[in-house]
Amino acid sequence: MKKPAAGNRNVNRSMRTQMTLGFTIALAILLLLTNISLVAYSRYSMRRNWELELAQAEQSLRSELSESVVFLRQPQFFVEEESREMQALGVSLLMLDEHDRVLFAPKELTIAFKKNGEKVTWPLNDDIWHTRRISWNRHFFILALSSRSQKEELYRFAFTLTFLSFIILSAASAGAWFLVGRTLAPLEALSQQALSRQSQSNSLGAQAPLQSPSNDWEMTHLVSTINGLLARTDADMRAKARFYAAASHELRTPLQSLSGFLELGLSRERSQVEYRDALQEAHAQSRDLITLVNDLLTLNQLENVAAPVSGDEVDVADVVERTLQRLQSFIGQKHLVLSFESCAPGVLHAPWSHVEMLLRNLLENAVKYAANGGRLSVSCEKNRFEVFNECAPTAGWDDEKIFEPFFRPDASRNSQTGGNGLGLAICKAICEANNWQLHIKQTPTGVRACIRF
Repeated sequence: MKKPAAGNRNVNRSMRTQMTLGFTIALAILLLLTNISLVAYSRYSMRRNWELELAQAEQSLRSELSESVVFLRQPQFFVEEESREMQALGVSLLMLDEHDRVLFAPKELTIAFKKNGEKVTWPLNDDIWHTRRISWNRHFFILALSSRSQKEELYRFAFTLTFLSFIILSAASAGAWFLVGRTLAPLEALSQQALSRQSQSNSLGAQAPLQSPSNDWEMTHLVSTINGLLARTDADMRAKARFYAAASHELRTPLQSLSGFLELGLSRERSQVEYRDALQEAHAQSRDLITLVNDLLTLNQLENVAAPVSGDEVDVADVVERTLQRLQSFIGQKHLVLSFESCAPGVLHAPWSHVEMLLRNLLENAVKYAANGGRLSVSCEKNRFEVFNECAPTAGWDDEKIFEPFFRPDASRNSQTGGNGLGLAICKAICEANNWQLHIKQTPTGVRACIRF
């Protein structure tokens, strides 16, 4: 069995085909219900008219019978006269005796009799003839109304409705196909733009934004949304490219140092002291490498958190105090003027490790980059933490890139203070994982970091 061609599958799955088919089916059902309703109403109207005509004919016949004496003397003559009058109204008149034998029937009327012994029944086909039976002085009158012509007219009416519905359905389907195609044409043009943009996306340079194929609000809003998404995607791609390049460099440096010291130690026979110095340096490089790998793993885990992490109650002020105590020796070495304010207990429902890592990184950075003898201000409120370190302005500061991994606005100063460039990236990832807000701004006199829990 042959598989359908790819083009046919695309047509069958296209919005244009599905929308046109759905419209056609809905219109066909609507036309079918309309036709059935019109035919049923026409049939009902015909039956009602037949009943009214027979009722009027019966009333007229009873009136004539009650007022005429001709029927008693010459019943045949009376019936013939009444029959001619009835036929002018489209009603046939028959007279039967008390044994249901036909005494009179119009000559131009073809009557099908069904014999049952000596009795006859009329009419044979009730679907064509509509009758009303009247009893009068041992005689019976039958008023008969033929519906053959009306039913033929009803069939023609139904056929005409069906034919017109087919024409309407065909024209509407063609119009829907054309209109849907015109409506979706901007999407096809937008798709071609996206394909063209994709073919040019090999480089990490900024790509030209998509242009709206039409001035419709929906299309311009869609293009604006897509351009925003593409801009964020391009920014993420460039950030990841910088991250991979910086990570490879950061990992290569300690590995090369470690390998160099080991090769140097094995290049010739050395004394025990020289071997010990080489091993100590190799051990220091391996510790830096382990710290870097652990920080990369921590950052990756934080960035892949799907939902806010639950935790226990954490006293923020207590975490800040214990962190400052551990940093007291560094604060003393740089002769920093420390001021710590805690206005209210800052209790959070969060993982203790997240709070401790976040505050420790921010406080360590503040101490590292503070100027000797400068001011270090720390304030802790119920839902807010802020730290300020006094230092000279840093060239190359960027409020957005400051949270990117391995970003260093001042590489020379970073080489003096140490660090691997992942601290602020980890802080940002922790805040995003817990729906906190982190802002770090450079002021003319220093750097201020603020967290809103």
